[in-house]
Amino acid sequence: QAAEAMRMLAGVYRQGGADAVRQMLAGQVPDEVIEQIITQLASDSPRPEGEGPGVRASAPSTLPAETVNVLASNTVAVCTTHTDKRDEWRAQLAQIRADFAVRGNDWAIEVAFADALLALAAGRPVSLLRDNPYAGVVQQVWAAIEGYRPGEES
Repeated sequence: QAAEAMRMLAGVYRQGGADAVRQMLAGQVPDEVIEQIITQLASDSPRPEGEGPGVRASAPSTLPAETVNVLASNTVAVCTTHTDKRDEWRAQLAQIRADFAVRGNDWAIEVAFADALLALAAGRPVSLLRDNPYAGVVQQVWAAIEGYRPGEES
C-alpha cells in the first residue's frame, strides 16, 4: 500500500508540483513528513531535458516547469510588448517572492529567482549563480528583453 501511495503522490507531484502534494496531505500528515515526502519525490523526478547532471543535486528546483515558463514569459512580455502592465506584474512578482520567502531556507533559490525577475522587470541586468537551476532561465529572459526590437515578431 505504501508503494502505491508513493506512486499516486509522484503523479500528483508531476502534475502540480510540491504545492499540490502539500495541499493533498494537509491536515492528514504532519508538515515535516510532508516535506520529507516532497524531498523524496523531487529526488526521484527525472531531470528536465537539457538540464545538466548534478545541477538538481546541488540546488533542487521546486517550481513546476509550467510555473517557471509563465514567470519568465510574463517578465519578457511586460518588458517588451506589454510595458503598460509592468507595474502590475512587478507587484505580482513581489507577492510571489514574499510567498517563497515565508517558506524558509529551502526556498532560497526560488527567492533568488524572483529577485532576479524583479530586477529584470526593472530594467537591471542580473545573473544567478551557475548552480542555481533557474540561472539559464534568467539568462534567456534577459536575452529576450535585450533582443527585442519593436515591430519585429520572433
